[in-house]
Amino acid sequence: MKIGRVAVLGGGACLPTAVSVMEGLIYEPLSVSSPEPDAPLKAILEQMRLMEEGLARELANVGDTW
Repeated sequence: MKIGRVAVLGGGACLPTAVSVMEGLIYEPLSVSSPEPDAPLKAILEQMRLMEEGLARELANVGDTW
């Protein structure tokens, strides 16, 4: 299982690099071009959906499924 974190900014703004809070706790920068206030939240939810989809595909490919 992969755990990822993102720091999302809207309006096209983006952090220059990943933010390391402490060892093993790193936020990867992500930018959305939309100026809408909820655009960063939507981007976070989309990233979560993509990670969940990847995990589901990974688990579906395991040979010990029923």
